[in-house]
Amino acid sequence: MIQWKQQYDGGGFLKKRLDYLLSNTGIASRADVKKMIRSKRITVDDQIVTNPSEKFDPEQVIRLLRI
Repeated sequence: MIQWKQQYDGGGFLKKRLDYLLSNTGIASRADVKKMIRSKRITVDDQIVTNPSEKFDPEQVIRLLRI
C-alpha cells in the first residue's frame, strides 16, 4: 500500500515534488527531469531550482530553459 504525505501551503494548495510534477506532464521521464533540474534548466517563479525533491505548488510558474 502506498501512502502519500500531503503538504499544504498557507493557501491550501497541495504541494508536490518538482520532478513528479514535470514528469507527469509527459515532457520527460522522472530520471531525465531530475537531470534537467540538476543542470539548472528549470525555474519556478523565475528562480533556478537545483533540488528535484523540493516541493512546489502546481499553480506556480514552472519553465524549462533552453540551453
